[in-house]
Amino acid sequence: MHLRNLTTLALGLVAAAATPTLADDHADVVALIHEYARTEDLGDLVSQDKLMSPERVFLETDTGRRLDHAKNMEIQKKTRAAAEQAGSTTASLSEARDIEVRLHADGKVAIASFYWYVTPLGNVPPTIPTLVSHVLEKGDGWKIVHTHISPLYTN
Repeated sequence: MHLRNLTTLALGLVAAAATPTLADDHADVVALIHEYARTEDLGDLVSQDKLMSPERVFLETDTGRRLDHAKNMEIQKKTRAAAEQAGSTTASLSEARDIEVRLHADGKVAIASFYWYVTPLGNVPPTIPTLVSHVLEKGDGWKIVHTHISPLYTN
């Protein structure tokens, strides 16, 4: 076999061997986003917290930037508990649409962006859709290390 053909064959085998890993990583990131939606719908902030790195940075229009992930989760848990106690929680269905995942740093970092819709169940108007970007890091599984949330429009 000619050296050029061997080189082409070798490069093809390397690319083929790497592709399933990247495809698996892509699928794992998408699955994590869907799991996040599930925990949101259940109000399961303990399980949701396991999807994030302790160093997670959170950016949102209403709350600004939060660098202390533990404090951010504490605020969310207390807010949720107060709403439940007041009977003001509404069952809802959270949905991530048009998820785009790009892998970087040899598959150790992922950037995912998607549209986030929350549809309350019952006679309640839907919330304003948002655009979400996550940066995820692969260590012992994928973890969210950065979240940025922006409303698509305001009333």
